Amino acid sequence: MTRQNDLRTETDVQYFFGEIKLWREAVPKNSLGIIVEAKSDEKLFRKLVNSKTTFFSVDGWTKAIDTLKLCENNEIVGVLSIIDADFKRILVSTELSENLFFTDFHDKEIMMAHSQAWLEVLNSFGEPQKILRQETENKKSMLNFLLDVIRPIGILRLLNQQYNLDLKFKVLSNNKYKFIDYEDFIDDKTMKIDENNLLKTVENKSQKQGLFKNNLELLKEFEKLNSHDFDLKELGNGHDLLNILAIAFMNFIGNRKSANKVLGEALEESLILAYRLDDFVNTKLFQSLVEWEEKNEPFKVQRI
Repeated sequence: MTRQNDLRTETDVQYFFGEIKLWREAVPKNSLGIIVEAKSDEKLFRKLVNSKTTFFSVDGWTKAIDTLKLCENNEIVGVLSIIDADFKRILVSTELSENLFFTDFHDKEIMMAHSQAWLEVLNSFGEPQKILRQETENKKSMLNFLLDVIRPIGILRLLNQQYNLDLKFKVLSNNKYKFIDYEDFIDDKTMKIDENNLLKTVENKSQKQGLFKNNLELLKEFEKLNSHDFDLKELGNGHDLLNILAIAFMNFIGNRKSANKVLGEALEESLILAYRLDDFVNTKLFQSLVEWEEKNEPFKVQRI
């Protein structure tokens, strides 16, 4: 991260902290505040926790953690943060706080996928006979099959984080994120990924053409990581899963021509809508929040 980005992040964190400080001074003492990474996180958790909760969306997990630390250092109580685990369990993160909570599995999308909500989305957009046939042929559920499909993307993301490669898997354009072109490296009939094309696609998105071709040691590290037996629930990124699922709905388990293709963003919206409080209650995240609530009266996390 450049010095300019550091300054921008610091300014943003100070701004969000100022918002929380003003909020804390203006609301009842038992009001709960939750810091999240993005508006989509707020949309999900708003329907799962105390309806009187105020959310602060801060654009990214580093800003969420830094804003929470400022709150703790200034003894602002009744504020917690929920962020995606990402690779923190794989890399054994040291970012610990009694007010900081991680999603079950890699991120909220992977967490939601391991619930009844996934089956509702799958059956809403896919063809049941095609789904059953593929699950039978591959001897695994469609979710586990797709988690295996996106495995090399997760490996590349992990490598990017470990070596600070500054690879881009999405870019912001006109206030909207544009993801890598998944169709450039995946066969929509077999759902097999061409790893060489995957590397080229991410290189192009990152404006780092030839990065792996010109750095054989880096390529070896990718191959080395690729041989490890990772927990796919911790490795896989939810946006990759949903964007690949959108492609699967075209031919593999659906019958949608490109013109009628459902987008990954729409699938995320559908997953959030389908995800229920009953699903959330069964997560480790919910149990941790209940324990926090018991230790931090009078603040209430649970929806009444």
